[in-house]
Amino acid sequence: MHALTHPRSATSLAAFIGISLAVVVPWLMTEPWWLECGVALTLAGAGLAAVVDAESGRLPDRLVLLAALPTAVAIGVELLMHPGVGAIAGPLAGVVAFAGPLLVVHVVSPSAMGFGDVKLAAVLGAALGSIEPRAALLALCAASAVTVVAGVVRRRPAMPFGPGLVIGSLLSIIVIASTVDRAVPWR
Repeated sequence: MHALTHPRSATSLAAFIGISLAVVVPWLMTEPWWLECGVALTLAGAGLAAVVDAESGRLPDRLVLLAALPTAVAIGVELLMHPGVGAIAGPLAGVVAFAGPLLVVHVVSPSAMGFGDVKLAAVLGAALGSIEPRAALLALCAASAVTVVAGVVRRRPAMPFGPGLVIGSLLSIIVIASTVDRAVPWR
């Protein structure tokens, strides 16, 4: 049975999409709607990639690219609405904070960190950074903690990191939304 047609996969995907939308919807009253939509759809697409990663141990490039498209469009709209470097400063900071450390690990030890994880972290970092760049660093910490705990609980020395990246991103949005002023600081 293909990974995406397994009933458990469909349930997991539906949960990721529902949680993504539920977490991001409260932002709709304070942020530009196109940024929230981009983040929500990116999280949903990343959730799909994470489900595949959990079942196959690989993050398909096509799914990571699919997850990147909503944020890319949202950042493009943001550039049109607010021209200047400020519109891309947050997303770039998010990419560096979330994917930068993973890229270093991948370069030092490719078997320890797959490049698919680095690409997914870059996509999620851009999405998070479009709303709050600090969320990307918090997401990296949460993703690492979630993955380590899952490995300990399941008594496995290696775990797919994609699910942790998505869960960490969701957790960081929850924390940031509840603790800081949600106004985009670089405008």
